[in-house]
Amino acid sequence: MQLEFSHLRTRQFLDPAFHAENPHHVKRFLDSLQTQIPTDFRSANEWFTLFHEGSLAINDVHTYLDLATQLDTESQEAQTRLRLFEEKVLSQLLLQRENLLDIYINSPWRHSMHADDNGKIFKELSKRKKYSKPELAQLQIDENKLVRKYKNFIHTAVATSSGTQVSLPVLVGRMHDNNSALRQSAFISYWTFIKDNEKKFQDMFSDLVENRKKQAQIANEKSYAPIAFSELGKHDYSIQECFEFHNSIAKCIVPKMTKLSETQARSLEQTSVHPWNAGSWPQITPTSPPADGNIDRLLGGFSRIVEDIHPALGRLFARMKKSGTLHINTSPNKAPGAFCVTFQESGMPFIFGNFAGNTRDAMTLLHEFGHAVHGHASCFIPNTLLRTPSMDFCEFASTGMEILAFNHFKHWWHNDNDVKKAQANHIFSMLNFWPFMAMIDAWQHEIYTSEKACDAKFRNQLWKQMSKRFRPHLDWKGIEEFEELGWLARPHIFTSPFYYIDYGIAQVGALQLWKIQKENPALAIQSYISGVSLGAQRSLTALFEASNIKLDLSQNMLGILANDMEATIRSCF
Repeated sequence: MQLEFSHLRTRQFLDPAFHAENPHHVKRFLDSLQTQIPTDFRSANEWFTLFHEGSLAINDVHTYLDLATQLDTESQEAQTRLRLFEEKVLSQLLLQRENLLDIYINSPWRHSMHADDNGKIFKELSKRKKYSKPELAQLQIDENKLVRKYKNFIHTAVATSSGTQVSLPVLVGRMHDNNSALRQSAFISYWTFIKDNEKKFQDMFSDLVENRKKQAQIANEKSYAPIAFSELGKHDYSIQECFEFHNSIAKCIVPKMTKLSETQARSLEQTSVHPWNAGSWPQITPTSPPADGNIDRLLGGFSRIVEDIHPALGRLFARMKKSGTLHINTSPNKAPGAFCVTFQESGMPFIFGNFAGNTRDAMTLLHEFGHAVHGHASCFIPNTLLRTPSMDFCEFASTGMEILAFNHFKHWWHNDNDVKKAQANHIFSMLNFWPFMAMIDAWQHEIYTSEKACDAKFRNQLWKQMSKRFRPHLDWKGIEEFEELGWLARPHIFTSPFYYIDYGIAQVGALQLWKIQKENPALAIQSYISGVSLGAQRSLTALFEASNIKLDLSQNMLGILANDMEATIRSCF
């Protein structure tokens, strides 16, 4: 894998020969930080600058090595390099994290190290220090190995469909096809694979749960959730507020989805909505895919969309294409899914995907480009600790980009009616998402506080309870055996516990941006750029405020947003 870009800034204090993949280089770097303790204003600035430069270099190598394994899941060299990096380099960082936090937190020269952040770094690192004990670090190293084991399994998995072996991403794509029979066939094939491999999934998750519960015990926590919250930078809301968000969804969104499902079923020419039809609604589906399904034309239209939103975004996308950091075509041995990473030293984002040219792919590209814009913007912030906010705001950056594109769908669809349907369809998918998100988050909180967390039967039964609470409108008749397995197919549950709610919070923000856009498109764009430009220099609440929106997960807010969403959907009838 060759990428064409250079460092954003010249390194000042990091050894020019430093290579983050070399464990000895990393050890010398860490030793320098622990022995050259700041003693005055100048040495304090030099210490923090060295920390900043080394952190970026290590982060970029980790990003590069992980990306290589995703681009070619069969490459043993890529797998070995990543494994050795995690075992020999990242392990050093985890084991030394407590010492480094002590140096920073206890230094009387701390305010000389970087620009005034109103104490944000100190407050957040002080909280994180609680979960930086060496015993925890070793468990986290082991946890990384378990996560890698899961990824290796899922990235190479194949299922049987119509007598042939197909990858899981292919089946997922078919489950979003406009043809109902193809969706149903793909759904049965996909979940048959999950059922056939249930024990493997269950065993891998049990190992992860045991590890995470041990972490909670060492940290004197009743649940793993506070540790996960700390790692994800969640400081602006509590676990209790997550429960309140679940309740807001149960009271405001679930009844609306249940009512809408009656109209959706009629559009499907069915008496009820089956799981393979959950996201399908013919009445609000464009008559053709974006750019008629042609990838090159889809990218051409995308260029015009982001250029219309703001010329600076068009220039960024052009740079990404030129530098080879847009890898969205399918290829042999490529991992499933889509994501965006940003190389911190160069400020260059990389978008990864497996696109076929359908509407879902188009929206995913917008989503990942939102992450790209956010990552690129934050790289101009000199302090690495103030670049990446909590994941909920990162997801606002991506979801907000989807919303900002609404006014420019003409570059993908030929007529106004299809543009209107595409907008309504996307709004429906967001409305449809909230209950599923609540299921996952509520399920995780129950699992990580229960003594039965390692009981596979309990986990399945709990998921089924969540299904009845949050998606009662789905008809599982004839495929009841699959309903309780839904959690097994969501990677975040294995790899990033308690992350999923971030998408739901992001939607609350993005939909407020949508309300602004309908009244004043220029203000919506200005608000978006204002927010994402701040990186992590503000709290989540303040980042939302900088974007002219509110961090409000109440029933009142969701009710207002849901009414607007329903009106947009019904306007297509």
